Amino acid sequence: EELETLAAGLGDAVLSAQTVKVMGTHAMMAGRSAQGLKLLGAAGRELAVLGEEELAALAAMDECHGLTASGDFPAARAAGERLLERVGEGEGYIRGSALAVIGCCLMFDGHDFGAAGERLREALRLRYALRDQFSFGIAVDMLAIHASRSGRWVRAASLCGVGQSIWRRFSAPLAGIAVIIAQRDRAAARARAELGEERYRAAFAHGASLSLEDAVRLADSDADTVVPRPPRADLAALSAREQEVASLIAEGLTNRQIAERLVISKRTADAHVEHILAKLGLSSRIEVGP
Repeated sequence: EELETLAAGLGDAVLSAQTVKVMGTHAMMAGRSAQGLKLLGAAGRELAVLGEEELAALAAMDECHGLTASGDFPAARAAGERLLERVGEGEGYIRGSALAVIGCCLMFDGHDFGAAGERLREALRLRYALRDQFSFGIAVDMLAIHASRSGRWVRAASLCGVGQSIWRRFSAPLAGIAVIIAQRDRAAARARAELGEERYRAAFAHGASLSLEDAVRLADSDADTVVPRPPRADLAALSAREQEVASLIAEGLTNRQIAERLVISKRTADAHVEHILAKLGLSSRIEVGP
């Protein structure tokens, strides 16, 4: 409220709209869904009118999360699809959130489980590329729920273990979204009941023990478990140019974007990426760490 008064006094329309967005997000997290959604919608419309498209998209992203948290999955999915159309292919943060919302809604509404898994894994890849472990943890737990609903009990238990190892770093697992926390806990309980305590604990411990890169390989695959990779070759094995390319891969750039950044052909960028993966003993560019 103080910020709202300050923004009004300054005559700053953008700050006023952002204040409404913050108030909407706070209302959602406090359980006042109707009020929160109304404020977020108003903030997004005002920011769009002011030409602040990125800020408007962020408000729309929070609105997607709010609709998901309220359990209105058809509306949340529609909002997520609109948000996907709104942001470009090169954008990772908002796009990852939209994909996660769509995957979540497809899963909870019992529509296409295959498509739900694809959307959730795509969201996971984008979030890992951004090195956003908080959002990555949400994606992992969503995939654990997906595995349980698909009857993949070992995979569900393994992913629950991965999730716990990530959430130890934070105080609010799953961003405090009660409906999803309940689904995740239900998934874990069902996997424990189906596997028995001993097998569940073994799978859970397997997931919890994985390095972040191995956790990505598990979550981004259709496997129940993964064999941990041995320590990879040191970056010193790479040439100066390959180290430069590796740093851009870690930023989440595509091969074409790397070529444009370094003013080289895409074919040359492709070759550099292949050499980097071979030298480091990796199978996918997503495994290239920071």
